[in-house]
Amino acid sequence: MADVKNETDLRVVGESQTDLFGDLNSGKNLIKFCKGSIPKTVDLESAGLSASKLKDGVSCVAADFNGDGFLDFVLYGSKGQTEVTSYDRATKTRVTKTVEVGRNLLVVFFQGPGVLRTQLIKNSAEVFIFETKDPNRKKYPKANPSLPGLLRPGQGDRGWVYFLNEKTGLFEEVPWVMPPGYD
Repeated sequence: MADVKNETDLRVVGESQTDLFGDLNSGKNLIKFCKGSIPKTVDLESAGLSASKLKDGVSCVAADFNGDGFLDFVLYGSKGQTEVTSYDRATKTRVTKTVEVGRNLLVVFFQGPGVLRTQLIKNSAEVFIFETKDPNRKKYPKANPSLPGLLRPGQGDRGWVYFLNEKTGLFEEVPWVMPPGYD
């Protein structure tokens, strides 16, 4: 694939210090930190983001996800919260706690300085780039092998992968195919 261009005001400026997922070989964080701005037509609020948060910096991953030669971004929104009520048998009372749940991810596909399209992935965990050279890619014959995907690790034998549907131009979620002997 040719060099990827970034003609936007959004930049990867380092590794995220708040969202961590390390590469087992290098120890580097696979989740990056992005700062800048994007066109006002993008609905940042749907992902729990704002122009000021983006200016200060947010966790992200970036790659040319649709193969058009321009850098695309997955911006990490705020974590959601929900209330969970349980019964404490020792005190015989109901206890309500606020717990964090998944976060919304905003995928921004760029073409030059303009936004080609956006996609909101709701209630996700952290994602990182599922590289084209990863040997596990052969388990997904329907995915375009020249386009990077997204990998959302799960727990135990659960996980999810996102590949671009080239007809819609958006990511589709598929279950992770576990390696042999992992179950």
